[in-house]
Amino acid sequence: MCVRFEIRDLCRLKKWSGLTNTEKDVAIKHYISDNPTDAVIYLMGKGYTQQQAQGFVLMSWHKYHAKLLEAANQRFYYLKFVVPQYLSLTDAEKLFDDASGLIYEFTALGRFGIAIGDKKSGVLDYLMSTNDYVGKGMEESGLTLIQGTWDSFRAALYSILIDGIYIKY
Repeated sequence: MCVRFEIRDLCRLKKWSGLTNTEKDVAIKHYISDNPTDAVIYLMGKGYTQQQAQGFVLMSWHKYHAKLLEAANQRFYYLKFVVPQYLSLTDAEKLFDDASGLIYEFTALGRFGIAIGDKKSGVLDYLMSTNDYVGKGMEESGLTLIQGTWDSFRAALYSILIDGIYIKY
């Protein structure tokens, strides 16, 4: 998933028309296009029928989304181990309860939030107190840290959710 973010950033920087054919093939494989119609048109130029091209793009999305959900669930599993290192168990449960809808959207739908490029706010926005959660995110919810700072806590959560960095046990 981290590699996908890098590819996505490159594609957004270069725009679809600025990508080489090889880069377009990689973008389609990883379902990275702000406009799937561009991918369909490109594939039709390679000899696909419109139906075949649409099916190929849909399958690319489906494969990507399955991997995204697998990664999201694994990352949330390890996030649940890190949160009580910064919050009491009572406050950790409160955090999970307060963010339960966003956690569902993350683990079931793969929605991170606007902070990482989704069109709707998500769990990352809440945890980082950004976008729709400025002034009403995790830090402002009345939780008390038992160690570290809010910045170090947010960095640990970001590292797990976005960078996929965590210690497997």
